[in-house]
Amino acid sequence: MECVATCRPGLESVLADEIRENGAESVESNKRAVAFSTDLAGLYRMNMALRSAIQVLVPLRTFTARDYDRLYFQARKTNWHRLFRSGSTVRIDVNGRSPNLRHTQYVIHRVKDAIVDTFRKLEGDRPSISKDEPDIHIVVHLNKDQVTLCLDSSGLPLFKRGYRVEHGAAPIKEDLAAGILLMGDAGKAESLVDPMCGSGTFLFEGWMLRARRAPNLNRSFAFQNWLDYDAEIHERIRCELRDAE
Repeated sequence: MECVATCRPGLESVLADEIRENGAESVESNKRAVAFSTDLAGLYRMNMALRSAIQVLVPLRTFTARDYDRLYFQARKTNWHRLFRSGSTVRIDVNGRSPNLRHTQYVIHRVKDAIVDTFRKLEGDRPSISKDEPDIHIVVHLNKDQVTLCLDSSGLPLFKRGYRVEHGAAPIKEDLAAGILLMGDAGKAESLVDPMCGSGTFLFEGWMLRARRAPNLNRSFAFQNWLDYDAEIHERIRCELRDAE
């Protein structure tokens, strides 16, 4: 499958190296993102193993839409009912820009209508919209008149590792801290000292990097709510990453 991992600006090359190290093919860096090819096991691995990524997206369809009716028509052609269950909760976000689709909330509204109408026609039921920890996260990427519909396999951003009980004031994001450490080749250092330690993010990320511990072994992901989710493959990859420590 074709995937896109997003990242902070300036970390594209770091993320691309990580993706290659985790076995992906056709790796190509873009602005704030890295495209690559992998299989289902690789998708699960990227979510658990990548340190500098924010999310891993799976593009579904790319099409041209110069107005909101065309956006609805094209989104309606997507087989949403083959991707997730009708009882799922869904969140839709928009990024990028389009000269003709300027109203972000209306873009969300039309894509939501397409999803709901698909389920109503084929299954008689419909998913509900939720902004707080939804089962399914859909990203609509706009690039002038080109629209790409993506499924977010990560769900919560990947910098939410799950190891924090409390947050300090204005902590650096975990993916950014990990990216900086990777740029400095901190994984090969004998020790790591943070004299300006606040919430300990650099120390946490540095320890995991030095110990070769995958950062997201103990959290859930949106791909677990997809119809093609394979729990056996997921657990196998989790065990492989643990054994690599």
